[in-house]
Amino acid sequence: MKLFSDRLRHIRTLRGLSQAELARAAKLSQSAISNYENGSRRDSRALFELAAILKVNAVWLAQGIGPVDAPEDQPLDTLRPAAGVVSEQSMWPFHTVTPSDYWALTPAARTTIEDAVSSLVRSLSKKNQHR
Repeated sequence: MKLFSDRLRHIRTLRGLSQAELARAAKLSQSAISNYENGSRRDSRALFELAAILKVNAVWLAQGIGPVDAPEDQPLDTLRPAAGVVSEQSMWPFHTVTPSDYWALTPAARTTIEDAVSSLVRSLSKKNQHR
């Protein structure tokens, strides 16, 4: 399964949930789940909630990387790479901000955060190069 939509549909049916049941559990509309599953909506802001409800590894659900099942000792609101898998996008970098809090923000607020973090990273990278 190469696509998020296919993985979501597969694991939802494997867990015996209807689109409506998954939507209620994730506090989404049934049409949102339908849109994720038919590929018309690709970016799931509710990725972590869906992964937690479906008891799957969020990295697997998002990217198809690593094991399907979430490790039992792994917090559900963090992304950790599967053993031996290293990907810049496979780790949630913030310890004091949960992914669900971040994704609950408006797109404009998320852009502001991204711009601020990007600026800080560039600034700190330059300082480290001069040492």
